[in-house]
Amino acid sequence: MKHRILNSFLIISLICTGLLFTEKWKYTHPSSDQITFNHIDLPTAKDQKNLNVTINHILGIKNYQYHRNQHSISINYDHHVMKPEWIEKSLKASGIQTSGYQFPHK
Repeated sequence: MKHRILNSFLIISLICTGLLFTEKWKYTHPSSDQITFNHIDLPTAKDQKNLNVTINHILGIKNYQYHRNQHSISINYDHHVMKPEWIEKSLKASGIQTSGYQFPHK
């Protein structure tokens, strides 16, 4: 009987804790930021494929868009997992040169 009461108490405690944490994180800011890398020229399909492969291997990137006319890439990423400097280093290590990054104006 003691064992059953202890298990019931433990289960109820876990459920309450879960509900508290759910409510706590419900009103926080989203974990996605956007950043733009400038002066990126990818003239060939091979270059664009290299960008796609590189971006898909970087942890924390949610999506990206290459703007051919502006020679830039807009990237949505999880700032809890990834930093802009790390994205830039990964791009440069893959042979994709950039003049730096900027955050969009809000």
